[in-house]
Parts: sequence; C-alpha cells; structure tokens
Amino acid sequence: MNAKSKITPGVVLLCLAGTGLWAGTKLQFGLSFTPGLPTGEFRDNLGRNAWGGEFTAAYRLAGSPVLVGTSFGLMAYGWQSRDEWLSPTIPEVLVDVRTVNAVVLWNVFLRIQPPQGRLRPYLDVFAGLHHLTTDTSVHDDYAWDDEHSWSSNNYRDTTFSYGAGAGVMLPLARFVNARSGSMLTSLDLDLGVRYVKGGRAEYLVEGSLFRRGDSLFYDVRESETSLVKLVIGLSVTF
Repeated sequence: MNAKSKITPGVVLLCLAGTGLWAGTKLQFGLSFTPGLPTGEFRDNLGRNAWGGEFTAAYRLAGSPVLVGTSFGLMAYGWQSRDEWLSPTIPEVLVDVRTVNAVVLWNVFLRIQPPQGRLRPYLDVFAGLHHLTTDTSVHDDYAWDDEHSWSSNNYRDTTFSYGAGAGVMLPLARFVNARSGSMLTSLDLDLGVRYVKGGRAEYLVEGSLFRRGDSLFYDVRESETSLVKLVIGLSVTF
C-alpha cells in the first residue's frame, strides 16, 4: 500500500479546518409546513392542491453569505379510505383500505442570505428529483400497531426538477455573544415561496385506481410536474 492510499476523509477534513475554510461555519436546519400549488397540466390532472412538509439542512461557507444544503419533502395530493371485506370467502372480517397519492421531493440548493440582521431575506436556486408514488395499504381497525397491516405500491415514477425561490426569516429568539455582539443561535420564523419546474412523469391521481368486477384498472396520467411551494416553518441557525 502506498502513502497516498492512506489519506482518509477525516484527514482531509482536518486539513480544511486547519486552513480556516470551515472556521465560523454556521449550520442551519429547518422544518416547515409546505403546501404545493400545481401548475399547468399538472394542476388540470390533479384537480387539487398538495399538502405536506419539508426538512432542510445547510451550512454556511465561512466568511460569506452563501449556504449550501439539501432538502427532503413529502406532499400528498390524493387519499381515499374505504371499508372492505377481507375477501369474498371471509365476509366476517372488515378492514380499512387506504390509497395515498404522494410526491417525494429531494433537492440540493444554494442559498444567498446575510448571516446577521434582524430580518434576513434569502434567495435560493436548487435542483433535484420528484418521485411520484401511489400506495395502497390494508389496516385492521382493531389493531393498535402496524403488525396487522399490509401495503403495496401501485404505481411510481421519478423525474428531474429544478427551480428558484425567495423568502425571509423573522426572529423569534436569538442568543448573541456578549463581547462581539455576533449571533450565536437563532430561532426564526421562515416564510418563503419556491417555483419548482418538474419534468414529465407518469402518475395516478385520486380515483384513477379502480376496480371493475374482479379486475383492477389504472388510469395513468402524464404531464410535467411543476408546482409552486409555499413555506411556513421554523429555522434554527447556530
């Protein structure tokens, strides 16, 4: 084994820290309620808004207004629940059948935001994936856990996405350095909006999975998956 192969990621991180590149880095985490407003053909097919939430994590490049991070969100745009007999031969057992249509959103983003200030506006650009999925599960109404439930994926598709957005963080609580006056930790209300340009994908909507007799049918839709995300959440910076 030569000397070069002994260099580990930990050694690289120590070297970067020694150069001061990560000195003073601020971490930022957010959790938000995120309604989604479909646009164009996506809106026509869904016929409704999507509801969900999002988690974000980012770090600030030392001495700059630039943060890089990632986000993970989940939005439901359709759900159905009905009671069914377990099978034609077991009419004594009634179960709850639930079908959920959802989109999973994953992005990496670049954010421009001042590190200090009472109001901290920001601009985002991002790119990632939309994963659209429809899942059906069967639940025992009398069970208190998931041991008596079964689930199956009915349909799924994944496409690329990208977009931009803006927002502002309003302070709820802040802790500052008594000597320098610089911010140490901040809890903020995060209000923002994002436009997400989603690529074309195939998906099911509420009511497009149906049964005729003993056969199951899929009314598959296809379109771009663009939407506007509204962000109402909390952000912690430290």
